[in-house]
Parts: sequence; structure tokens; C-alpha cells
Amino acid sequence: MYIYLSKILPLFVLPVGLVIELSLIALLFLWKGWRRTSAAFLVSAMLLLWAASMPFVADALLGELEQDYPAVMMTEIPATRCIVVLGGTLEPVLPPQGGY
Repeated sequence: MYIYLSKILPLFVLPVGLVIELSLIALLFLWKGWRRTSAAFLVSAMLLLWAASMPFVADALLGELEQDYPAVMMTEIPATRCIVVLGGTLEPVLPPQGGY
């Protein structure tokens, strides 16, 4: 259940999803005849889309994440002969198929 929720929930809370939701609410209010409320929701959707697409917003959000992990010089990283590649799958590996 959690895996499906983790795939669907970001569609509703990320900026593009919020813009779509606010636009649909604006259409609903427009259909009901509430033009000012509809315009307010539509303007807020456009402002949210504009703000989310600005580079300084992305830099500010990324800066919050990056401050916990400062840059390390390559000379400080120990040499090694192996690496670990992390990955994940949702389905098991299929057995080899016989024939062509």
C-alpha cells in the first residue's frame, strides 16, 4: 500500500499538481457563477507556477538540502578498488527464457 501511495501522492502535492488542482477548483467556481473566487484561484495557480519555476526558489530549496553535506575534496576520499551501486526494483527478476 505504501509503495502505491508514495507514487501517487507527489502528483497532488508537487507544484504542477497543485496548479492543476487550483485550476480545476477555479473552473468549478466559474461553473457555479462565482467569478471573483474563480479568478482568485486561477491567479494563485499562475503565481504558484511562476514562483516554482524561478531559479532562486530552486536554489533556496536546494541550498537547504546541500548545507547538511558539505563538499569534500577528491584528495580526502580514500582510494578503493570496488564500488556499490544502489538500485531498486518493484518486480522480481524473470528466469532466463529458452529458445529464440
